[in-house]
Amino acid sequence: SHRHSRVIHTHAGPALVAAPAVLTVAAAGTAVAVLLGSLLAAPLRRPAGSLALVNTHRLTGGPHCGLGDDIQVLTDGPVLAPVGTFGPGPAQQLTGFTAMAGFDPAYPPPDPPGTGVSAELWGSLVGGPQSTGSMTSPWFRLPPASGVAVSVSGRTDRGNKLVLEFGRARYAGVTTLGVRVPYDRVRLNQDHLDGPPDYRPWRSIGLDAAQVPNGADRIRIRSVDATTDPDGWLAVTGPRLRSVVGFNEFLAGRGPVLVSWPQAFLFPCLRNIVGVGDGLAGAPQVVIEAPRREGRLSAVTTAQDQGGAFAAIRPFGRLYEIPTRLAGHPDVDWGALQLSADTAERDTYQRTTTHSTADGDRSSLPGDG
Repeated sequence: SHRHSRVIHTHAGPALVAAPAVLTVAAAGTAVAVLLGSLLAAPLRRPAGSLALVNTHRLTGGPHCGLGDDIQVLTDGPVLAPVGTFGPGPAQQLTGFTAMAGFDPAYPPPDPPGTGVSAELWGSLVGGPQSTGSMTSPWFRLPPASGVAVSVSGRTDRGNKLVLEFGRARYAGVTTLGVRVPYDRVRLNQDHLDGPPDYRPWRSIGLDAAQVPNGADRIRIRSVDATTDPDGWLAVTGPRLRSVVGFNEFLAGRGPVLVSWPQAFLFPCLRNIVGVGDGLAGAPQVVIEAPRREGRLSAVTTAQDQGGAFAAIRPFGRLYEIPTRLAGHPDVDWGALQLSADTAERDTYQRTTTHSTADGDRSSLPGDG
């Protein structure tokens, strides 16, 4: 008998053979689409102060100065003068607040009470943080189309309250046009980053001209201290004018500039950078500080206990902060802009450099016999 065997040949169709390749291409395409989508969405989620937006501007020929394009400097103008109302009622009402006092002496106001920015000042800390009260300031004359600011110390929310009230002068007094609550960004405590904010340092808060009610020519301050915890107090200065200036415009002609090293790559348009060379460090006129959470990292260049090249700027530079904000995101801690109030001449010493050649015995070098 004969045994027959049959061999069956199976041929895969072209669609089945191509399936793995198609799947690979589809997966790669999806990954690329997700990546591009995330890059494109990042600037949309935050249209200012975004590294993704900086890169997009570079690719599209837009602004090219990095974070400097998105920072606004809030410069102080003249201090406003109080005016009489010629109407019924007292010029100001103080209950639990004291004029020219009521703040933590360890954190003095921007100027000595009664002078400069602190020409008018009220605080509720005289009887300790457990005291409460309320305050209504006198009216101040407000020029048209003006931004305004006040300096505050203590807490303006969480039971306490501070508002700016606007009005228009009439023969019989002032007609109220409305109140506004200025945004108050309180920074973290540098020594306790995960703890409560640090309310005691004085800070500038205010409103842009567009936020002021139309037709207003008077402004006054209303504040309430309704809390008794250790931070349950409030101090405030009288109002002053405020202007908004671009970061790069403000720094033009100012310098030299010291940029905290964690942020060094974020300001590509800065040119007048303070120098270090031949054993000497220049004296900066402007310091761009890092956000509080990176403060310890940036301190290696200015901290005396860490031997930084610019350690002298803290005890001798008389640094003071200029209010700033990230455009559209005043809640974001981008860092800080500080200027030196030191009026002494800078880097005017004479320097002489000499070169010498010293012979050495190679046999004395480590590793040589």
